[in-house]
Amino acid sequence: MPYEARHKPLVRIERGSYGSVFAIFTLPNRPGYEYDPQVMSGEDVPELLRHIKSKTWITEQHIAQFLRLMQLEFGNGLDGEPNA
Repeated sequence: MPYEARHKPLVRIERGSYGSVFAIFTLPNRPGYEYDPQVMSGEDVPELLRHIKSKTWITEQHIAQFLRLMQLEFGNGLDGEPNA
């Protein structure tokens, strides 16, 4: 398997209007498949995390990347305050 395929991010961030972000979850074995929940603030992260964990195709790697991106986006406390 090529390096790019093995190291392609499973989750990425896209910015929406009004300060929201979309966490774009992908599946390497299904090109073009994306799941893109909107995240308005760090306060949304715990509920979204519960939701995505219920999906059978979500892996620990998806969750780790998602949490890291949310930490970078909203701060360590994920309290709804974006990083300055």
